[in-house]
Amino acid sequence: MIPRAVKIPCTNVLMKKIIILTILLLVATVSIAYFYFSNLSLENNKNEKVVARIPSDAGMVLEFTSDKTFYEIFKDYKLFAEIVGQNNQARLEQLRNKFHANAQLASFLDQQKIYLSFHHEKKSVQFLWLARLTKPLSQKDLEGHAISIKASATGQYYQVSLDSIPDPFYLFIDGDLATGSFSKALLERSTGRDGIKISREFVTLISNTTARSENALLNLYIDHKRLLPFIEKFYRKEMDGNYTFLNNMVGYSALNMNFNSDAIMFNGITDLDTNTTSYFRLFLPQKSTKTTLQRIIPLSTANFVQFNLSDHRRFESDLRELFNSRKELKVLTEQIATVSKQTGINPERDIKALWANEFIVFQTANHERYGAVKLKDGRKLQFLLEPLSEAVSHEFRRLRYSNILYYYFGDAFKAFKRPYFLIADNYLVFANSAAALRNYQKDYHKENFLYKTLRYTTFEQLLPDEATISLFIHNGNSRSITKSHLRPAYASRFAGKQGLRNFYGLSYKLSSDKDHFFTNLYIGYKQEDVSDFSADSLFTDTSINQQLQQ
Repeated sequence: MIPRAVKIPCTNVLMKKIIILTILLLVATVSIAYFYFSNLSLENNKNEKVVARIPSDAGMVLEFTSDKTFYEIFKDYKLFAEIVGQNNQARLEQLRNKFHANAQLASFLDQQKIYLSFHHEKKSVQFLWLARLTKPLSQKDLEGHAISIKASATGQYYQVSLDSIPDPFYLFIDGDLATGSFSKALLERSTGRDGIKISREFVTLISNTTARSENALLNLYIDHKRLLPFIEKFYRKEMDGNYTFLNNMVGYSALNMNFNSDAIMFNGITDLDTNTTSYFRLFLPQKSTKTTLQRIIPLSTANFVQFNLSDHRRFESDLRELFNSRKELKVLTEQIATVSKQTGINPERDIKALWANEFIVFQTANHERYGAVKLKDGRKLQFLLEPLSEAVSHEFRRLRYSNILYYYFGDAFKAFKRPYFLIADNYLVFANSAAALRNYQKDYHKENFLYKTLRYTTFEQLLPDEATISLFIHNGNSRSITKSHLRPAYASRFAGKQGLRNFYGLSYKLSSDKDHFFTNLYIGYKQEDVSDFSADSLFTDTSINQQLQQ
């Protein structure tokens, strides 16, 4: 018993030490976490004060860190310069020289976040420059830097003169917050208390992402509700075509840039507004799948939007709810009942079972618009659609009943009420004119497909092969559409030797991931060493206009 009596106190002491050490470690962990999240919350609050000044019409906001590394990387980045234009590039460079390259003034911005929001002002695009300073900037600090003080209705501001830039830069300082623009009207909208600013949700998204993405080179934030109105102002009249249904996309994207010298690449997260009923929300429960329908679009394709489904029943159920909320369901179901009664073909039983998991809308260089659906059995669908349609030629027909495709696939096919259609292998392809369908038929038989060009395959190499929604714009094939739809000042950006014409195309892919979309934005630069055609195709991208005239 004596040895045991001696060991018990030692064990108790050891256990006490372990318990005390564990408690100390727990307290230290909690303390570190507390201070980390307290600092994070403090950073969020400071960032919110900056971005809360952005006027409400901003559809896009860029954010980067003011440091030497960032400016060195972007100094010779020609892709950014060609997108923003030579004029804006010169303005940004002069701002950098004035505030970032100047040793005295640079200390106020060192390692601080800079925000650029974009706005339409008098038929031009202006940017708003916002920053949180390391310390308050006084009038004395600005003396001797070609900066004068002015007054306006919203208060005192500085007028900054820049070398080789005729327009002054207007700067407003409020403690440690700085706001500036080349448009005095835009600056006053930002600093005025009565002006409507971006939503609280957008402010929170930007400030939270800023605080959590310290290593990101450049962040892009998008308010999709404001983006379409912003883009529409580039147009001569109201937008039409394959993008019209994009205007019911309500939500926000936070994207991080991946640097590439031959492309502009962003990826991140898109969250949709759960309180808004929209077509895009139907795809959130759908898992991303491999995209293949782009392989049947013709060489002259200017743009396409492709949709992939993993659960047809869920999509059908959600689409019916959307129709019901629009008070369209009754009319559409009555139409399907009429089809069944008059033809003996029950679309709900016979036709919808033949839909595969992909559908697409696309537009060609000569403005023709098409839709297509991948099928499980093309021959069987051909037989079933005969009583529902009338013959136009021995190869294609026209539907006699309206809105059948809209009933099964929703907004993407709303423009195709009674289209002309053909079934090629296991693809249903349709258009609103017989001439358009005949043009597609020629391309299909000759296999004049865009995917066969080496430029397109090179462009696709850096893109994910699975998605839920995919949008693509071919820059060269879109020139005629651009010229006829955009205002001349903006259309000219696609025509000169410098500028947007040097980009091959744009891809925007959304892949559903539980309650949000993983988003990939890719703008490919035109590589001079890549041929316009491959061994499989005798047609070049640049010969499309000649083909269309034949």
